[in-house]
Amino acid sequence: MQAIVSRVLCDQCSDFPLAKTSTPPHPGLSVVSQYTPTINGDAEAKFLCKACETVWLHRKNKWGSCEGFRLNP
Repeated sequence: MQAIVSRVLCDQCSDFPLAKTSTPPHPGLSVVSQYTPTINGDAEAKFLCKACETVWLHRKNKWGSCEGFRLNP
């Protein structure tokens, strides 16, 4: 049986640009984990929104360039 997941984003998270380079975290985000390496050589950190408890991933490629924020699956 498949679970249906619904997510309600706060105004700041719903207006947050996805995967746009050089995007700073919005004021409601706090760091949950430091940058950890991934399989392909990139690194990602987790951020948590204090208002809606949405988890965001911030990625850097193997050269250290920002790849923006993405929603945690």
